Formats: sequence, structure tokens, C-alpha cells
Amino acid sequence: MAGDFDFWVGTWDAQWEGGRGTNTVTSELDGSVILERFDGRPGTTLRGLSVSVFDRELECWRQTWVDSHGGYLDFTGGVGEDGVMELRHEKLEDGAVVPFRMRFTEVKSESFVWLWERGAAEGAWSEQWRIRYTRLS
Repeated sequence: MAGDFDFWVGTWDAQWEGGRGTNTVTSELDGSVILERFDGRPGTTLRGLSVSVFDRELECWRQTWVDSHGGYLDFTGGVGEDGVMELRHEKLEDGAVVPFRMRFTEVKSESFVWLWERGAAEGAWSEQWRIRYTRLS
């Protein structure tokens, strides 16, 4: 529901194995849009933007991600029964649909863990990237 991403608004130090960057997330358009500005430097050259909105008709979150490597991803999702914000994306690889998901876990007022996971056989997920966020402001 609207307000599910309120925890994410702020400026964050982002740390992962082998690198770190920053992420600035703002609430826009009277709180109806969440705008993310990710800068992976110096840890990676990846920089990106995402726009998230709660689709009231479909009752889910929709996010569009674009980045400095020419990437474009579209996601849908929301808070699951486990209380975790999860957004999913599907990609066609070698003729098969492969699911991906991002999960915002261990959410506290000053920190959270973001996970990027790839779907595997029989509903299993493999972690591709783990980022530990700590609030700067």
C-alpha cells in the first residue's frame, strides 16, 4: 500500500563485498512517487535511477529502473506475508523465463539490507548481490 516505501526515503551509505556507494531516495509529487538516485562509485561504475509508484488499481508497487550501463528493468510487487518488501522482474534467457527479485530486509530506522536474487529450480533463490544500507540523513 502507499507508504510502504517511507522507510527508504533518505540518503544512504551502501556497502557490499568489495565496494561501496551512495543512494539518495526522495518522495516526490505529494508523496505519490519514490525517486531513487544510486551512485555505485567508487565501488562500481554503475549509476542508476528508479521511479516507484503504488498502482492503486492493481494494488501493487511498480518500479522502473534505468542505469548507466544501458539497463532497463521493470518490477512489480509489494510487502509480502513475511513483512518484507519484494519487487519482481522476469527476463527471457535462452528461451526460458528467469525470475529475479529484490528484497528489502532487516529494515530499521537507520539501516536495512537489500538483496538481489535470481530464481532457480523448484522455487529456490540464489543471492546475486547483497547491499548493507546505513542512513546518512
